[in-house]
Amino acid sequence: QPLDVIMLAHDAIREGLSDLKAAHKKGDVQGLNKGFDEVSNVIQVHQRQEERFVLPVLEHRCGMLASKSGLYDEHSKDGMQANSVRRAIEDASAQHGSEESLRAVGEALAVWCEGHLKHLEHEEEVYRSVDAQYA
Repeated sequence: QPLDVIMLAHDAIREGLSDLKAAHKKGDVQGLNKGFDEVSNVIQVHQRQEERFVLPVLEHRCGMLASKSGLYDEHSKDGMQANSVRRAIEDASAQHGSEESLRAVGEALAVWCEGHLKHLEHEEEVYRSVDAQYA
C-alpha cells in the first residue's frame, strides 16, 4: 500500500516511546535524555514528511480530510506535550534524578505517550480509509 512507509515509521516511534518508558522505570536520567532526543527527532522528521507530502494530498484530493480529521491540530498538541517532557527531563538532569524530578518526568511522559499513541492510531485509521477508497 502507498502509505506503508508511514506505518513503519509509526512502529519505530512506538518502539522509541517504549524504550523511553523503560529508561524512566529504571530511573536512568542519561537514558531518558538520549531516548527522548532520539524519539523526538524521529517524530519531528516524520511529522515534517506528513505535513509536506501526505496531509496536503488529503486536503486537496480527499475533501480537506487532514483538517476535518484534526491531524494538523494533533501535531501541534503533540509538540506541546513533547516540550513538557523535555523540560521535565532537563529538570531531572539538573536535580541528578531526584525522586520528585523523576515523578514529574513520569507524569509528563505518561500524558505524552498516551496522547501520541492515540494520535498514531487515529492517523492510521484515516490513512486506511484513504487506502481503501483508492485501492
